[in-house]
Amino acid sequence: MRFLTFQPYDWRETTVDKAINRYLGFDAVYCVNADYMDVAFINAFLITPSIPEIAIYFETEDFYMIDKAEQEKSVIFTDKCDLGVASAESYKEIAGEWNISLKKYINTYYPYKFEYLVDKRNIREKVIIDICDRVSKSFGDSDQSKRNDLNDSIMDFQMNSWEFKKNNPEKFKNINDCVFLRGVTAHKYLNSYRYNELFFEDYKKHFKIRKKDTGISGKRIIDNKEAVYELQCNYYNNPSDHTLNRFCSFLNDIITKT
Repeated sequence: MRFLTFQPYDWRETTVDKAINRYLGFDAVYCVNADYMDVAFINAFLITPSIPEIAIYFETEDFYMIDKAEQEKSVIFTDKCDLGVASAESYKEIAGEWNISLKKYINTYYPYKFEYLVDKRNIREKVIIDICDRVSKSFGDSDQSKRNDLNDSIMDFQMNSWEFKKNNPEKFKNINDCVFLRGVTAHKYLNSYRYNELFFEDYKKHFKIRKKDTGISGKRIIDNKEAVYELQCNYYNNPSDHTLNRFCSFLNDIITKT
């Protein structure tokens, strides 16, 4: 299967002590399903990396799976959540009962339900995209005003995020100021990368797409940005299969209908 993960530039050298890593016995990289362009794009809105400076596409058949909504619940709630971890092998058995491959089973029935955990040591990069550089270079000579708007929005986002950090220090106990600002800036670039055609341009450049995917476009996303953001926040604040499916269905309608 093909996967997508967003990581900092120094992701190979960075190690984070997490309970899930101790449980699995390896430094796990959180990834999303990227077998198809629409699936990759929608999943890219539902992963929350700390410093998303580069996008990494890779392929592997060795991975673990966790329920995406339950993962979000474990982040925001103190109550115990049903955060089960399943291996690819266990789902291969289920897919085998349907006489289909694991890839087809997941993409047919659960394209957005899971996040995936892959051993960092086993990742062999297939495509790496520098998000910040890609966004910066997407502006032409006549787009100085757009570049200025992005820089202004980054500064505003930094200031607002900094104010939030000051008012909620308990949420940022293990994050120093430099890492925090670096992450905030990277997220702003990631949003700019997702809210236009750049994501689709890069995917088409590097991977073969299905015939039905040729009509996919991000042109309507900006016009529906507030609705996308509202449904996205609703999922993050109230993670469940229902809020997840509402967001995914809405975003799918936007990119597939012209």
